[in-house]
Amino acid sequence: MKILIVNDDGARCEGLHALIRALKDDHELTVVVPEVEQSGKSHSMTYFDPLYYFKIHIFEVNHDAYVVKGTPGDCVLMALDQICDGKPDLLLSGINRGYNTGNTIVYSGTVSAAYEGANRGIPSIALSTGFIDVDFDDAANVFKQMLPCFVEEKGLFFYNVNIPACKPAEIKGIKKTFIDSVVPEECMEKRVDPFERDYYWHSYTVHNIKEYVFDEGSDVDVVEKKYISVTPLKYDFLDRQKLGNMDKFIDGFSGALGKIRDLK
Repeated sequence: MKILIVNDDGARCEGLHALIRALKDDHELTVVVPEVEQSGKSHSMTYFDPLYYFKIHIFEVNHDAYVVKGTPGDCVLMALDQICDGKPDLLLSGINRGYNTGNTIVYSGTVSAAYEGANRGIPSIALSTGFIDVDFDDAANVFKQMLPCFVEEKGLFFYNVNIPACKPAEIKGIKKTFIDSVVPEECMEKRVDPFERDYYWHSYTVHNIKEYVFDEGSDVDVVEKKYISVTPLKYDFLDRQKLGNMDKFIDGFSGALGKIRDLK
């Protein structure tokens, strides 16, 4: 297959290297990644600054890559419009260091790059694993065994896959999952620099994750239990249930409409 590989961590990312090692002998890979880490940039695109890209060679995996001075979303668009020779058969985003589960998918550059690929008609998969004590080659080889199953699915798809950070032999299974509804606490942690100036660091309660009770069968829940999580996503924010119940709500604006029309 022709596979476009993108990420939000750049060319030095171990997860990227592992994915290239696992797939380069069997597939034609085009690698397009941001120049600097773009974690948490979500689906941001660059509109008011010029974009540049250049080609490098990643010696650790003996493979070329294109580096874009932009976001993960920019990487996808640049790849499809300027770099790729024809439309890729598949887009892979990752492998990210740190799970993209629950509410984190909203902020994830990894998921958003796959999101952009799916929006442009390319079957896309976001790939993530744990943050601590991770063997990315294990994660990449686990996904390599799963890849034929994804390829068998015809048509457009967009999956978010999270591989538990454990030895392959310890993985208990593969489960379809939904997005967990629990929102762990986040805050701006106040600190003091060497010049006694206050600064703030975005802080997570990752160390307290065991204190949370997650939705049974959710992406967070199954990964914590050492299952691979496969979550189907789509490019659609519409709340259809709310839409179906909005007639009375919209009718309530009738009084405002007259005032709107009277505005000068």
